Amino acid sequence: MESQCDISDSQYVCAVEHAEEEFFDQFGILNSQLLSDMTVLESQRVSRLPLGHYQGPGKPMPTLRNEAVVLPLSGPDVWEQNFDLGFCFDDSNHESDSTVQLKVPQPIEVCTSLPEKKSMPSKPLKPKQSFKDPRSEDEMKLMSHKKFAQETHKKIQWVVNMYHSWHVARNRNPDMVPISVDLDRPETITKQGLSYALCHFITKIKKINGEEYPPKTIYEMVICIQMFLETHGLFWKILDDKDEEFIKLRYTYDNLIKEHAKSGMGSYVKQAQVLSYSDEKFLWQNGFLGTSNPEQLVKTVLFILGLHCALRAGAEHHSLSSIGFRSQLKYFFPDGGEQYILYTEDLGTKTNSGGLKHKKISQKQVTIFPDTEHRECCPVYLIYKYHSLLPLNRKCEALYLRP
Repeated sequence: MESQCDISDSQYVCAVEHAEEEFFDQFGILNSQLLSDMTVLESQRVSRLPLGHYQGPGKPMPTLRNEAVVLPLSGPDVWEQNFDLGFCFDDSNHESDSTVQLKVPQPIEVCTSLPEKKSMPSKPLKPKQSFKDPRSEDEMKLMSHKKFAQETHKKIQWVVNMYHSWHVARNRNPDMVPISVDLDRPETITKQGLSYALCHFITKIKKINGEEYPPKTIYEMVICIQMFLETHGLFWKILDDKDEEFIKLRYTYDNLIKEHAKSGMGSYVKQAQVLSYSDEKFLWQNGFLGTSNPEQLVKTVLFILGLHCALRAGAEHHSLSSIGFRSQLKYFFPDGGEQYILYTEDLGTKTNSGGLKHKKISQKQVTIFPDTEHRECCPVYLIYKYHSLLPLNRKCEALYLRP
């Protein structure tokens, strides 16, 4: 039985090499180094042909088209890649010369133009950030003015009223040169006129009982007038050495405090006396402090919070709250430890308003620890007992309730 195609192994290898060279020359895929590595087809390459490949003389010749033949590349860093040689062995004619016809596939047409994008209906853009409702002009005018603490505002108003009284009384005296500076009309005030008016004002004021004001009080009066002018857009530093318009006022104030110093005024600064341990013991033993009745308990809590939390004035006591998140007193009951109370100062006080001036000042926090030796005087026990006795349905948030 004769074979369908009489072709030797050497002729088959040459045919494959010839097809490879024509294929790579046409498409320019591999360089000369790659061609040199592929000059010899080893048995490994032949054995990795698709199923049905040529296995020797007398075997059927396959028709290979668009089948993948794995070509090993040289070098350890080169990946094994698959190349579609695309050649075909035509076994329709079995001539004696065993001619093999090779067909190279045509290049694939590649579309370089992108499809046109369909126009989509535009959607309204949503704002990335929401804003508050605009404020009125009157509200913005109030926001642009400088604000002071409540106690400071009262002191400023007290000094302004005192100046008005002195100003009216002086202008009624025909023997005195009238003062043209009127604080009710700040738009008419000049630096020279204000300096002249304040020189006479600080030398004439005195208390209702006839006593002289101490130098520190006079200094605070001048500063209060300066802060009052700042609220009306006049940002003048009256007692600053850099402003020569007020040099006569500074000389007048300097000579005035020297006269007061000679008479002994201003040498003593009034301060609160220190409460000793014996004084506190006296209060407990004589019934001023204790828990026997509601009024006594309220006074005791007032004394304890003022002593342990260093509350400066009545406004800080008045701002203490006992309900919800507004409460400045937090109770802690650690497992296996002693309970304690943490006091956190509110923002908006005179010493910490929370504005630009006090932005670097942290809130004051004080920890109140229990007194295990004297339970009847334990601050944690007394504050917690008072808090537990407050009515649950109370509407007032204040800590101190009237008995």
